[in-house]
Amino acid sequence: MKLFDLKFLKTTLKVIVPLLFMTAASSQAADTVKILRERMPAYWARIDAVRNARTRISTSYYFIRTDRVGSTYLAELAAAAHRGVKVEVLIDGMSPLDSGTLRYLDDAGVELKFFHPAPFQKLGVPLIEAFKRPVRNLRYRMHDKLLLVDDQKGIFGGRNMADDYFEEDGIFNDIDVMITAADENSVLSDVRDYFDEVFSQPSVKKARNLKADDDEMEQTVQWFDEKLKNSDKDYSSEPIRAILSTLTQDTDLIDRDNIRFLHDPATGKKKHGAGIAHDLWSMIAAANSSVKIIAPYLIFTPETEKVVAQLRSDKNIPVEFMTNSVTSMDDEAGLIAALSRGEIARVAKYGVTAREQLGEQTLHMKMAIIDGSRTYVGSYNFDPRSYYFNSEIGIVMDSPAIANKFEAVYQSIDSIPVDSAASPGFSFSRFKSSLIKRDL
Repeated sequence: MKLFDLKFLKTTLKVIVPLLFMTAASSQAADTVKILRERMPAYWARIDAVRNARTRISTSYYFIRTDRVGSTYLAELAAAAHRGVKVEVLIDGMSPLDSGTLRYLDDAGVELKFFHPAPFQKLGVPLIEAFKRPVRNLRYRMHDKLLLVDDQKGIFGGRNMADDYFEEDGIFNDIDVMITAADENSVLSDVRDYFDEVFSQPSVKKARNLKADDDEMEQTVQWFDEKLKNSDKDYSSEPIRAILSTLTQDTDLIDRDNIRFLHDPATGKKKHGAGIAHDLWSMIAAANSSVKIIAPYLIFTPETEKVVAQLRSDKNIPVEFMTNSVTSMDDEAGLIAALSRGEIARVAKYGVTAREQLGEQTLHMKMAIIDGSRTYVGSYNFDPRSYYFNSEIGIVMDSPAIANKFEAVYQSIDSIPVDSAASPGFSFSRFKSSLIKRDL
């Protein structure tokens, strides 16, 4: 017998080498997913990520209020900038900040921009110059909600940075996901490319109204310093350390091929057959066994109604929506809840079912579970504004294990079936869809 059998060696290598590459590729491409259902973990996950940032923070929100939560978040971002981290903040242009806050962030070295700022927003733009801007840009709003730190950690979902989303007495019932990158091929690299493209758009403007006087700045600095001091104290406390320890528990690994970042064009202007609405509803249309959707403002467009109708008529797939009841929305949004009742009654003819959340909290999460194995979570509201105008983002995950956890969230929401026969039959769906398409 030969001590060195070349033929045997070649055969062995043919089998082993591909397996080694497959194993390496699999281990390198598995991002970590953590569902952030509860308010406090969702809040402190953001603060912890910012505090541990080494090189770059990019964050965008529909709005950041200067209440306790929003102010603390801004103070943490300013502190990160002071220690040399590149900090980029993008806020929708209909959600301005006061001049003292703008100057505070600018003095810290934070690069703050506004998406399609309103003509009369106080950004130091001359009035005559403001009128030159296309008024139709006002209808294109940025509804994104994301935090990206060092391209290694990202948080996405439905929450804006304000007390109502994170405080124990907050009115919104919401959810986020936190993704930790395995390597440079993570889905977070797609998020980086998208953010950079949006942040460099000509219609995204730097804040210019920095003319806060000394007295105003003294009060502003004192306000933010107090928030940072309290955050320091809380961050090192035993209860918060216990919360932070849970962020690495009950997580799931997901291969790069099974997770996608959905978004609209960087310009913020929707394109037919492209963007998150097209991608998301195409996935829903391809369902094989079941569809469950949480939609805070359930108003169909003709396009989305067609998808739902075909799922029922062509495939006989169960389709269920969960939305707000009239009592779970504030007075301003109560009309939308009433309209949703009409929408539910109208699509009931296809065999679509619906549930309404009970209680005083407002259902704000945007979520879909398809075939019990594919999950979407993000900022897309499943309504005409999200379909036609708002810039939206979201994460799609192909994982039965993750889908099971979102199913548990769905089942945990206190809700009741909607009696479509008892619901008002009047719906503004087509009327609203045609009206909302018109130029403002």
